[in-house]
Amino acid sequence: MGGSAESRLVCALLAGGRAHRYGGRPKALLDSGQAAAMIDRLIGQVTAAGIKRIVIVANDAAAYADCGREVIGDLRQGIGPLGGIEAALAHFAGKAEAVLILPSDLPGLGADEIRTLATAYAAAPQKIAVAATGKDSWQPLCAIVDVGLLGEISAAIDRGERRAWELWRRIGAAVVDFGKTHAFFNINSPADLRRWQEMMIR
Repeated sequence: MGGSAESRLVCALLAGGRAHRYGGRPKALLDSGQAAAMIDRLIGQVTAAGIKRIVIVANDAAAYADCGREVIGDLRQGIGPLGGIEAALAHFAGKAEAVLILPSDLPGLGADEIRTLATAYAAAPQKIAVAATGKDSWQPLCAIVDVGLLGEISAAIDRGERRAWELWRRIGAAVVDFGKTHAFFNINSPADLRRWQEMMIR
């Protein structure tokens, strides 16, 4: 990748998921169990990996006003995570080479995993790298995607496609298998959050 590290690789945190299981409060703002909200901790890890330009993709900008980062909305509503990825690539088109895509509810992801994914992206023939936690356990929302794939992603959405992993597989993404790890443990329910917090105090 040419240019400075800061201009080549940027980051978009997907925070547009439904929060009804948390009384309407965005789950990214919940305590990570490490003295910080999940999204704030994640921003710190992304920054530690050398990525300075970070945006939050969410349709409720006010909820993330205290995060100190620009908030952008989906280009079209009701698409799900793939719509957030489309918005992120469109936002950075002409400004960066690739976007690190991460869900905002990963309390265990660290800078080391991000650096490993970036290294894989640099060598990926199709300019996309996706994390996995086993042979058939892709983490499709943990990926580095070249902004040049925006057109292909938008076309897939136009065709009715909604599953990122199917699109990444068809494109030929490089898969980085991290094996069994808590780094990609994500919070989908209050039970998940309690489990994570218990793990942190063991």
